[in-house]
Amino acid sequence: MTLFDTEYGNDLNNLYFIRNTISYALTKNIRANTAIGIKNPGAFGTMSLSFTTQSHQFNFTYSAGSTYQDGFSFEQSIVASYLPSFGNDHQGYIDLLATGNINANGYARGLQQLKIGVRKKQLTTGLAINLDQFNNARKTLTNTGIFLKYNF
Repeated sequence: MTLFDTEYGNDLNNLYFIRNTISYALTKNIRANTAIGIKNPGAFGTMSLSFTTQSHQFNFTYSAGSTYQDGFSFEQSIVASYLPSFGNDHQGYIDLLATGNINANGYARGLQQLKIGVRKKQLTTGLAINLDQFNNARKTLTNTGIFLKYNF
């Protein structure tokens, strides 16, 4: 997964995020995950467990584990997607991501992302909002815009 967000009014707020993950299926719905990556302000590593359930129109994943980047934090995330069918080869697209990192100092980082759009085959486009909180929400960032997603 790669994310580079430069839509904020100040270059100091630019966000980048690259994560490479390896998952092992323990059961049909439970996975053990390990990941390494780079994000502001440096490298990190994560070990977690995730639970996933899915149907033709709905996907839900909950993950929880520990991340190390200048200290350990407890990281949780929820990803929920709803893809209702309509028309010829079109689907609605509603995707919610919520992540929280808690360390010894409190709520280190929170992220909520909501995308609403239309999907046709591999191409999805629509509107999005991104909400970030840092350091017990003393610093917050918000942006809205359009998104374009293509699955290869």
